[in-house]
Amino acid sequence: MTNIHFEIRHLPLPLKEPYWLAFGPVSTFDTFIVRAEGRNGVGHGEITPLPGYSFETGASVLAAFEDLASSAGLNLSDCLNGRRESAPMAMSGLAAAADAIEMGDDRILGFSVGSSIPCVALCGGTEPKDAAARAHRLSDDGYTVLKMKIGGDVQNDLRRAEAVSAVLPEYALIRVDANQQMSEADALTFAKAAGDFPIELMEQPYAPDADARMLALRDVARVPLMLDESIWTRDDIDRAAKLGMDYVKLKLCKHLGLRENLALLEHARSLGLKVVYGNGVQGALGNRQEAFLYLEAGLTTAIESNGFSKIAAHPADPGMRLEAGALHLDGITDAKTLFDKAEPVAELDLSA
Repeated sequence: MTNIHFEIRHLPLPLKEPYWLAFGPVSTFDTFIVRAEGRNGVGHGEITPLPGYSFETGASVLAAFEDLASSAGLNLSDCLNGRRESAPMAMSGLAAAADAIEMGDDRILGFSVGSSIPCVALCGGTEPKDAAARAHRLSDDGYTVLKMKIGGDVQNDLRRAEAVSAVLPEYALIRVDANQQMSEADALTFAKAAGDFPIELMEQPYAPDADARMLALRDVARVPLMLDESIWTRDDIDRAAKLGMDYVKLKLCKHLGLRENLALLEHARSLGLKVVYGNGVQGALGNRQEAFLYLEAGLTTAIESNGFSKIAAHPADPGMRLEAGALHLDGITDAKTLFDKAEPVAELDLSA
C-alpha cells in the first residue's frame, strides 16, 4: 500500500464575458487545482463546480476537503466511493490527480501535440436575427456543430432554430440544450417541430428524475435525444439505454477520475449509445484531460471541452487553442504554474 499526498488550491478564473446558461449567467469559474504526489510521481486534477448544474458549490467543495482533512487513516478508494454522491465533483478532482500519477501526468497534458478535434461552438443570441448573425460568423470560422440554449419560450426557441438553420451550410448541425428548464408541453412542441431543422440532438429538457416524461417525449420526438445532468454512474447509462435515448453526455467532472471516465465511455458505446464528451465550464487542465480521454476512446462527435477559451486571462499556458472549428492541441498544458498561482486551501494524506 502506498500513500498519496494531496494539496488542493483555489484559483478563481474570471471570464471574458458572462456565459449564459438556462439557469443564469456565469461570470467566473470557481476553480480548484489538485496536486497529488505519490511513490510513482505527481498528478494533477481540476474541480470546477457549477451551482445550478448540480448541488455543489465552491463552499461545499471546501467543506468536503475540511471533513476529509479532519479524519485520520483514510483510504483513497473509500473516500471516493463514500462521497461520490455527496461531493462528486470534488472527488472526481482527487481521482483524476491520483490516476494521472499512474497514467503519466506529462503524457496526458502533452498528449497528441499537433492533433485537432472537432469542437462545438456556442451560438448565443436571444432573438432570431441576432442568433442567425452569430451562426453565420461561427460557420465562416469553420464550426460545423453549433450549440443553442433553449427553454423558457418555446416559440422563440423555434424561431431562433429556424433562423440559424437558414444561414448554415447543409452539412452543419445544431445541438440544442435545455439544461432541465423545459415544461413538458414545451419539450413536446419543440421535439416535434424541430424535426424540420438540422438538429443533431436535443439535450436534457427535464430534471434527472423525469423518466416517464422522457419516455413520452421519445415516442413523439422527431429529433435525437440526449441526457446530461441525468448521467453520473454506470446505472444511469444503463437507464438511458432502456429509455431509448440516442445520446448520453459524459464529462470528466461527473465521474471518478480518468480511468472511470474511459470505462464509462466504452460502456455507453457498447450499449449502442452515441456519446458527447467534454465540459464548457472547465479550465484548461480539465479540458486537456478530457481531450486526452476523447482521443483514447476514439470518439468522433464534436467535443465540448471549450471552457478554457472563455477565460479572460490564462494564468498559465493552456497548450490548446480553438481555431477553424476545432480544438488544436499544440503544446503542453502547464499544470504546475496553475497550481503555483493558486491559493492553498487543504492538504490530505490518503492511502491507496
